[in-house]
Amino acid sequence: MTKNPFLLFWMDLEKYSSYSGHSRLLSFLLYRSCWSILLYRISNYLFYNNWYHFFKRFSLILMFPVIKMVELFNGISLPASAIIGSNFYIGHTGGVNIHPNVIIGENCNISKGVTIGISGRDGKRGCPVLGRNIFVGSNAVIVGKIQLEDNIVVAPNSLVINNFPKNVTICGVPASILSKNNSSNYL
Repeated sequence: MTKNPFLLFWMDLEKYSSYSGHSRLLSFLLYRSCWSILLYRISNYLFYNNWYHFFKRFSLILMFPVIKMVELFNGISLPASAIIGSNFYIGHTGGVNIHPNVIIGENCNISKGVTIGISGRDGKRGCPVLGRNIFVGSNAVIVGKIQLEDNIVVAPNSLVINNFPKNVTICGVPASILSKNNSSNYL
């Protein structure tokens, strides 16, 4: 992903300000998850940009302590190699863990305590790919080499280990389709 990180972050801030009714600047100052997203956008740009190898590595090494301090302070782990689309929103800080190989589409909301990571054995081992317009409720776990299509609601406290089609609400341990309601009312 080599898009301008500040343009992507500007779009993220727009989503925060539209939810809160505050300006982008005030949203940035008030919502700690914005700090994590800004550092993610910059480090992701450096990670995927085709600069000279030395400069890329040097700049990531310089950013590492700052990223770790913000990660410890906010409880949000957004690795530089993860691919996350624009208009990304983390509702509350704390306990958000995303694996470095995860792909998340545009316009997704993630709540507190969410884990999106690696699982499985042999040929089924891997990380999830989330489509666009996904809402993930608090304490949900999405793991394995699976794909969630667009416009899905993942209910709180769900364990998602299977593929799901577009425009559904999923719930349970393991998750199954609860209804045909999509995420439009949640985003």
